[in-house]
Amino acid sequence: MYELIQLTERTYYIKSPTNIGLFRLDEKNVCLIDSGNDKDAGRRIRQVLDANGWQLTAIYNTHANADHIGGNRYLQGQTGCRIYAPGIDCAFTRHPVLEPSFLYGGYPPKDLRHKFLLAQESDAAELLSGLGIREALHYEKMGSLNAKEKVRVLLAQALFGKPDNLLLDEPTNHLDMQTLDWFEGFLAKYRGTVLMVSHDRRFLDRVATRTLILEDGICTSYPGGYTAAKEERERQMLLEFEQYKNQQKQIEAMKAAIKRFREWGAQADNPKFFRRAKMLELRLEKMEMIKRPQLEKSKIPMRFAGDRTGREVLKLTGFSLSFGKTALFEQAELLVEEKDRMAFLGANGTGKTSLLRAVFGDVPFSGTAKFNPSAQLGYIPQEIRFLNDKDSVLEAFRRECVCGEGEARQILAKYYFCGAAVMKRVSSLSGGEKVLLKLAVLLQNRVNFLILDEPTNHIDIETREMLEDALLEFSGTLLFISHDRYFIDKLATKIAVLENRKINVFDGTYADYLRVTGHA
Repeated sequence: MYELIQLTERTYYIKSPTNIGLFRLDEKNVCLIDSGNDKDAGRRIRQVLDANGWQLTAIYNTHANADHIGGNRYLQGQTGCRIYAPGIDCAFTRHPVLEPSFLYGGYPPKDLRHKFLLAQESDAAELLSGLGIREALHYEKMGSLNAKEKVRVLLAQALFGKPDNLLLDEPTNHLDMQTLDWFEGFLAKYRGTVLMVSHDRRFLDRVATRTLILEDGICTSYPGGYTAAKEERERQMLLEFEQYKNQQKQIEAMKAAIKRFREWGAQADNPKFFRRAKMLELRLEKMEMIKRPQLEKSKIPMRFAGDRTGREVLKLTGFSLSFGKTALFEQAELLVEEKDRMAFLGANGTGKTSLLRAVFGDVPFSGTAKFNPSAQLGYIPQEIRFLNDKDSVLEAFRRECVCGEGEARQILAKYYFCGAAVMKRVSSLSGGEKVLLKLAVLLQNRVNFLILDEPTNHIDIETREMLEDALLEFSGTLLFISHDRYFIDKLATKIAVLENRKINVFDGTYADYLRVTGHA
């Protein structure tokens, strides 16, 4: 009994009245599937762990029957391991007496007391909670969740059990700052292999050990995260450009020599010069040509222009907003001044997007929200919609910008809508393409107050950097919501923190805010 039996390289089970699964995360750390029926089982499991030099990091309880959670308390006390349990079983694991109460409406019958009361209370947690998924959502249908909630549930599903390999496609989309910090800490300790697609530059800097850049059908590997990869890529491109220039000089010299030999051959009627010219031509034909590196990518000509506003661009006074019985804001105050570049920060659910919707009149609120009469607004919401989803890109653009077809095509081409792409229906556009089309519309109109809700969602790093450069040149006022810390750090001059139903404004950059608040 309590014999360790190996099934695969990393998978084992401990033979006992209730067989216990064991998975070896690495040479030192293991996790258990269930823990047996009592504290004696816990002691026997501990002996197995010690004999192999293993450290217990987690117990995953499949359900809360006493014979599956009985060893939890002892093992947690001895090792400090985390315990995870699904759904309602999490509560039963914390309080085992709940199970017989649930089944029998009270204490278990005498004959079953031994079975139910051997398990002691242990501190269990849910992976869902670690990812910020509210307990109220744990039993909801996936179809009823919004996009942010679905991302978190799918991420929890991928992380459960600490698999050997993780494939993650934009895993940080819709995660707030707190959850990002938790997720980065999780991946920092994760022992397996992670292959991910991400445009979150700060996340890549903190997590990635190698970066693959796909460009023009070629995949190039660089050590480190985004910043390190970018610097190495730029260094290599400069070297390649030097090699290209040297080869071009060599080619020009060879062409000049060929021309001279042919002229000398003709003047002297000497075939020797023609043979030399031919040899050089053959060498030139066999030469492996170095492609000219494109040091500067074509950039979207983003120029925002507009008349000046007065000093107070947007003022909220006594601002209160509730959804049902949940109060998001109570008598909150906010002043956005001309030329501010203000970033809204706050956990998901604190009301960032709701505040924007309220000031635009889409959500009822109490108090006042006053725009300066001179403010010319430009707004990009999270969910971008156009007047008619059946419109082509060209039609959608011309509905909002008065111009001829030829002019519209020229403008759209600058935003990568070229040729047949202008005839795509807007309903079929990717998230990034919708952002670009909306930007194209905004930039044709004079705006002096830009309000952006997660503008970097769904757009690639190159386009993000173009947008950042354009916004840095924007002479008006900027108010934006973003979880892209790189974007915030580059743009924000003020930080508005939404918490405890109030809006607290920090005058300074994001880096200043992190340093002062101790979050750096």
